Amino acid sequence: MKTAYKIELFLIFILLNILNNAYGQESWVINDEDFNSLFIEAYNEALFETNEDASEEDIILEDNFLVVDINDNIFDVTASGEDGAKIMNQELLKKLPDELIDKLLKRKYDWDHLDWRKFSFQILGRNAYEYANFKEIRDANYWARNIFTMTPFTYVNSFILRPDPGLLALIFEQGYSDIGYPSTLSKNTRMFIATETAKIFLNLPTNLPNISISDSHPLESTYGGGIIFNVDGIGGLVGYNILNDINYNEAHDPDNTIYNNWAGQLYWTKAFKFKIPLKGKNSKDHKRAKPLLPDGVQRIKFGPSYAKLTYGRVDTLSSFTELESSDFGNSFSFFFEWSYLSDKIQPEGSYNFYHEWSIYFRANVAERPRLNAGFLYSISAGFAVGANIVWASPVTFLAGTQGEFEWDPGYVISPNLTFRW
Repeated sequence: MKTAYKIELFLIFILLNILNNAYGQESWVINDEDFNSLFIEAYNEALFETNEDASEEDIILEDNFLVVDINDNIFDVTASGEDGAKIMNQELLKKLPDELIDKLLKRKYDWDHLDWRKFSFQILGRNAYEYANFKEIRDANYWARNIFTMTPFTYVNSFILRPDPGLLALIFEQGYSDIGYPSTLSKNTRMFIATETAKIFLNLPTNLPNISISDSHPLESTYGGGIIFNVDGIGGLVGYNILNDINYNEAHDPDNTIYNNWAGQLYWTKAFKFKIPLKGKNSKDHKRAKPLLPDGVQRIKFGPSYAKLTYGRVDTLSSFTELESSDFGNSFSFFFEWSYLSDKIQPEGSYNFYHEWSIYFRANVAERPRLNAGFLYSISAGFAVGANIVWASPVTFLAGTQGEFEWDPGYVISPNLTFRW
C-alpha cells in the first residue's frame, strides 16, 4: 500500500513538472514531514470550524505528502497518501494563518536556508549543515546552541560559553562521562575549547561541590588532556592522564588510589525520527490521544571504548607507588548511547526556541559494566529541571594476592538544574 501511494506521488510530481514546462507553472513536493503535519492539522481545524458535519472523506491524514502547484499567482495544494490524492479546498486555504501560507509558498522549511558549502572555509564538518544528520540533537549532546548554559552544583557541574558567531565554545565539566565516570565518580574537572567538529580538553585536579546522593570511591585527581572529535557519522576521543603532585591529605583513600591513565573511544552515530504511532484517524469529535513522549528525534552511538585504570598507594610524603594497571581485556568495553530530543518549541514573541524533553541512556558493556541515564524537562527556554543516575561496577586489583583490593566506584543520584541564555 505504501509503495502504491509513493508511486502515485511520483506520478503526480512528474505530471506537475510536465505542466510546468508546458505552461510555465511552478510546482514542488514538500518532503518535510513536520511541516506537512502542521499544515494539514491547521487545514482540518479550518474544515471543522466551517462544517461540523464534515465527513471522514473530507478529512486529510496528517502523514500525507503535500504537492504545491502555482499558476498565474494562484496556488493549489494536493495531499497524497494511503487514502489517495485530495486537492485542498481554496476557501479553507484562505482561512489558514498568513505565516503558514508564507512558509508554504516561500519554501522556508527547516534547514532550507542552511548550505554547508557556504561555511566550508569557516567551519569544518559537513554534518553540521545537513538536515539528515539532525544538528539540533547533535548540538544538545556535543556542546550547546545557546550563548550561555550552566548546570551549577548538580550532576556534571557544567558551564558552557559559546559567544557569537558560535564558532568556538569554552566548556567546563565535572567528571569523565565519555568513559563512564561522570559527576562525582571522578575528582577531575575538564576544560574544553570546542569547535564544530573537535574539542581539545585539559584535566584540572579540581573537585567542585556537588548536590547529590552518592556512595562512591571516585577516580583520583590527575593532570592530563586529550581530544574529542565528531565528523559526519563517526566520532571518538583520545586522552592521557598522569598522577602528579598528589597530596596525601587530599587523596580520597591514600592506601587505595585509582586513576585513569589512558582513554580512547571510536563510535559510529546516526539519528532517526522519533514518532510513537497512534491508532485511529483524525475526527472532528475526538482529537488524537497524546503520545507518552512528543515527536522528536533519537540518536544512537556505539563502538569500542578503552579506559586503562591504575591502582596504587600514596605515602605520607605524597609520593605515589603504582601497584597494578588494568590489562587490555579489562580496560576494553563496548560503548552504547541512546538519546532523545523532542521537537523544538518556539515561544511567541521570542527569538529563542527550546526542546521540552531531553532523555539519554549510556552504557559501557564489559566485564565491569557502567551505566548512566538521565532526563531534562524544559519549563521555558531559559530553565530546565531533571535528574541523573550513574553506577559503575566493582573492579578487583591484585586478585589472588594478599593485597587484593576490590574498588567499588559506587553510584551517584543527582538533580539537574540547567539555566540557559
